[in-house]
Amino acid sequence: MKLMINKRRLIQIILTLVAFILFFAIIWWYGRRVEKTPLQSSDGMTFESAEVVEIINGNTGTGENDVSGMAGSQDVRVKIMTGEHKGKIMEAGNLNGYLYGANCKVGTKVIVQLSHYEDTLSANVYGYDRGTQIYVLIGLFIVVLCVIGGRRGIYSAIALIFTFICLIALYLPMLYQGWNPFVATILTVCI
Repeated sequence: MKLMINKRRLIQIILTLVAFILFFAIIWWYGRRVEKTPLQSSDGMTFESAEVVEIINGNTGTGENDVSGMAGSQDVRVKIMTGEHKGKIMEAGNLNGYLYGANCKVGTKVIVQLSHYEDTLSANVYGYDRGTQIYVLIGLFIVVLCVIGGRRGIYSAIALIFTFICLIALYLPMLYQGWNPFVATILTVCI
């Protein structure tokens, strides 16, 4: 009897692994078929992570009429942390407002918009780089879910990750290609 339970469990594990491999193969195959059309032209423009290394000059709106510190402009020197220009230090403009920019200090992590025009490269601060904080919060959520929930918490974390992958890699590309939303939803839910 004990041998039969172990054999049954082994078959269940093998079938689960085969299902996951098949699922990720379908995701990879389908993802390569989708041609993405940008919503707006980004010719010569990229967004990269950077760190402020120096404040050249600035007016961040810290006067008596502006208590928020959310208006003004700065000229800063940033070190590019990602992409083709990684390690390069360059000047960037920072129009600090409610939509774009950041209240920069030395050491602030920001996203910069790099614009290539002929042989010149210019940079502007687009906003704060919050990637690390987001990843830490997601990691803490999954750890707390697993600690509090035990085995069921682990299964719940796996289900959440699987659902997220299905939404991003299957459902949204289907909608992007013009599938009927009802059909795309039913197929995604079935998977």
